[in-house]
Amino acid sequence: MEKVPVIVNPISGQGIGLKALPYIEAGLLKLKLKPEILKTQKSGDAQQFAAQAADDTPYIIAVGGDGTLNEVLNGIMPRHIPLAIFPTGTGNVFAKEIGIKTEVDRFLNMLENGHVKKFDVGLADSRHFLSVCGAGFVSEVVRRMEKQRRGNMRMTQYVHPTVAALLKYDFPAIKVEIDGEIVCEDAMNVEVGNTASYGGPLKFTTLARPDDGLLDICIFRKRTRWNVLKALFGSVTGLYLHFREVMYFKGRRVSLTAGDTVPTHVDGDGNGTLPTSYGILPMAASILVPPETH
Repeated sequence: MEKVPVIVNPISGQGIGLKALPYIEAGLLKLKLKPEILKTQKSGDAQQFAAQAADDTPYIIAVGGDGTLNEVLNGIMPRHIPLAIFPTGTGNVFAKEIGIKTEVDRFLNMLENGHVKKFDVGLADSRHFLSVCGAGFVSEVVRRMEKQRRGNMRMTQYVHPTVAALLKYDFPAIKVEIDGEIVCEDAMNVEVGNTASYGGPLKFTTLARPDDGLLDICIFRKRTRWNVLKALFGSVTGLYLHFREVMYFKGRRVSLTAGDTVPTHVDGDGNGTLPTSYGILPMAASILVPPETH
């Protein structure tokens, strides 16, 4: 009986994953696979568990949010072990992008009848990602959110760090280079996306597709507090692509630099400060998708 690692973030989604575990275990046993339950206790555990999986593992199951998924991805890469996602987080950005829902019956059906599909993987320096990375104001919100975070996240918890960042962030200028060409030297926020959604109602890289071999780059200029509010409004309504302050590109290589300290994020988690270089690995991830997904 082949062993399948089931990597679980027990606090994600207020324990939704833990409640689903008995059903996932039963589903695997029905397929004559042996579940190996691995519960994370701290940051980095999921990546370590995934890295320890044998190369011939049928697939690895990630039960958690975008952060857990990112860690599992980084533990797998550059191997092509298929990844099955049971999303239990606040955003579940990539899972929503490919039509995976937090429903046990649908997940079990995917295990039995789904198929493996290839998707692009982004690189932020040496860190792999599936959804969106960035630098600037939004990353400052992420930094403040992580500082105050206690346990499971809810969308409403972003209100306080967003207001605090709006009042206190200094908006250092970011220089953006895409495929060797400098396209902007005074950006206040840059998002580099492999997916259309950032999370929740926010969309910065609306035109992105996770299987086109390209990164989408959305640049917000005019470093003022008013333009932050305008950018957030535009990203929720979809109007931001019509704003004069916004520049939108597609490319394969992106370099972000700044003269001052500018925070960055990867898949919604803080990832240090600039400078950072981004790239794309076409069709580098093998992910189990529902049978209706083409």
